[in-house]
Amino acid sequence: MTYIEATNTQDTIPVPDKWKSELNLQSTVTVNGNPSLNIYTKLPTEEVSIINVNNSDFWVTPVDLLPGIPEDLTRLDVTLDHQAEMIGYQLNSTDAFPGGQLILTIYWRALVPFERNNQVFSHLYDGVIRAQHDGAPECGINPTTRWEPGQIVPDTHVINLPQNTPTGKIPLLVGMYDLITGKRLQVDQSGQDHVYITDVEVKDQ
Repeated sequence: MTYIEATNTQDTIPVPDKWKSELNLQSTVTVNGNPSLNIYTKLPTEEVSIINVNNSDFWVTPVDLLPGIPEDLTRLDVTLDHQAEMIGYQLNSTDAFPGGQLILTIYWRALVPFERNNQVFSHLYDGVIRAQHDGAPECGINPTTRWEPGQIVPDTHVINLPQNTPTGKIPLLVGMYDLITGKRLQVDQSGQDHVYITDVEVKDQ
């Protein structure tokens, strides 16, 4: 078993003394001369090794890990209720046939903190909902109340097409609605309650 303790942290969490008494300090990691990590083990240690990291370029910041905007994005640049920007989307319609599926990834940018959780809907709609996927962003793991202003959120939806889906071009519509009330957010640019993405060509398999 290995136990890693971060030092010089902004927020500390008390560690029971009993834990450390059962472990042996194996290594200390310093970053640019400053202590950063202590590594403990249950195995006996004769000497504590010092690991020096003198080049801060080896480390990444949280910003480096945030998702960006892909170059092949189809831009939309519309906003919903002044809360979220729908930057654009990627659409894989290779399997757009009855019994197949669409894979839609929407790229959102949070503009302000959300006070309520909103679901995202993606509908193939020609007067009748032919296929759909509704859910919290990022496969349900990133509700809008967790979004930070400026954060870019890639949000993938797999839309399964029923066997009775008619062939031909069907509009693909996307938007958000309040999880509790069901009320849809309005598109600032059009006043509508949805964003038209594109016409999807549903083909025979």
